[in-house]
Amino acid sequence: MIDFLKKVQMDLFDIDNNTKQYKETKRYECIELLAYHSQQAVEKLLKYVLHNLNGVDETESRFKTHNIASLIARIESETDFIVPDDISDMANILTLWEASSRYDILMTYDQEKIDYYNQVIQNLLNSVQEYDLKKRKTEQTEDATSDS
Repeated sequence: MIDFLKKVQMDLFDIDNNTKQYKETKRYECIELLAYHSQQAVEKLLKYVLHNLNGVDETESRFKTHNIASLIARIESETDFIVPDDISDMANILTLWEASSRYDILMTYDQEKIDYYNQVIQNLLNSVQEYDLKKRKTEQTEDATSDS
């Protein structure tokens, strides 16, 4: 099973480092890396909800997408997880970041936007962790009931 949360932690580490470096240097490369790792963190969190918490097969072609809006639509139709509105609102931008950050399409950001996007991603992580905990408790209750 793919450990998406471990991979998300690595992306969050890179986001934090590049945020600090951008504040110090204002180097454009930091923005590119922030965009890429932000998109990756959101994609992996959504795939964690689908695969690790709801059993979607990671080898199927619909799972192998970088399109955030597609992943959100799938979550909404196949699970009871509620994707935060901020992530839904940013879905198209996040999807563009996956390619934009690698192909150097001019992206403009200021510190306020960076801080906002970091907070939105942290909110998604918190929502996913709460959902994970809720599902585990439900499974434990169901297991205990079936053992009785």
